[in-house]
Amino acid sequence: MLESLDLSSNNLSGRIPQELTSLMFLEVLNLSQNHLTGFIPQGSQFQTFGNDSCYKNSGLCGFPLSKRCTTDEVLKPSQEIEPEFEIGIDWKITLMG
Repeated sequence: MLESLDLSSNNLSGRIPQELTSLMFLEVLNLSQNHLTGFIPQGSQFQTFGNDSCYKNSGLCGFPLSKRCTTDEVLKPSQEIEPEFEIGIDWKITLMG
């Protein structure tokens, strides 16, 4: 059972996956000092993490940070842009027979 997850200072970028909120036994989460953007997912254990869990990610917004999200930053999961398309890579699958 995962109780602590420290991903600080890993040059992570993009949005925090909503799936992390399903880690029900997570007591400590440290995503600080990365390049994360968008809203911080809400739910279960995420309500218990403090401001320091997302420290120095200037692109993040929402609880527990004091920076509130604008409507542009809050996208429904089905509207989120896949990371590979943000940088312009289009994957093509080719089968060799």
